[in-house]
Amino acid sequence: MRVGDLNGSGEQVVLNLGPAANPRGIALDVPGGRMFWADFDQSLIRRANVNGTQAVTIVALPPGTGPFGVDYVVSAYEVYWTEYNAGRIRRCNGDGANVTTLVSGLSNPTYLALDANGNRMYWIEAAAGGQRLRRANLDGSGVTTLPVPISTFGGLAFRSGLPVGLEPPAPVAEFALEPVAPNPASGAARITFALPHESRVRLSVLDVQGRELAVLVEGMKPAGRHSVAWRGETSSGGGVAAGLYFVRMRAAGREWTRRVALAP
Repeated sequence: MRVGDLNGSGEQVVLNLGPAANPRGIALDVPGGRMFWADFDQSLIRRANVNGTQAVTIVALPPGTGPFGVDYVVSAYEVYWTEYNAGRIRRCNGDGANVTTLVSGLSNPTYLALDANGNRMYWIEAAAGGQRLRRANLDGSGVTTLPVPISTFGGLAFRSGLPVGLEPPAPVAEFALEPVAPNPASGAARITFALPHESRVRLSVLDVQGRELAVLVEGMKPAGRHSVAWRGETSSGGGVAAGLYFVRMRAAGREWTRRVALAP
């Protein structure tokens, strides 16, 4: 594993993976100082500090699975990857827990790029004669083939909320607090909200007595769809018991509420 400056200088090896390794996709957790990558031949999802220390395997997949593209959502502490031979996209927490299959039945998915704010993921399918660019919501729903001709594959990236060569997402028409998913939640619950224009937002979690336990978002947010995760913690870092809770969004002088249940 090598790193270098953006101008191409300062290249150095930070981690020797060994002759059996076949690293493919890589994703950075810049605030956390970590990197995640896929080992295609050994069917592993791995993690290390960006300086190469503390390298560990967080997910060991069945032999021949062929993990390929990797990306990471900082706000949700979740790693996503494609499985070339298994034909699917999966997700887990940054520590390897809660491995979930999001999309299956794909034709050799390769590179992957996430738009966390827009709640979308993009990937390339590389089956012979059928290369194509596809998109879905981060929970795996709404799979769509995009009208972009692809004759081969070599990488995929997402910049400034706009995938290169694609039309921007349709503008948000009105404020919305979407249903929490999964619900009930046994790990992280994903909370998605939409803003038609830049707005000051306060998103919080309340107990059944109406007491505010955690503030997930507070401040100005740009127009569009936004997603955050709640892992059953209070603002002070303590855990809460299994049971029923409420997510409340306040924006533009209005208020929206959704229920969320935490499983034991």
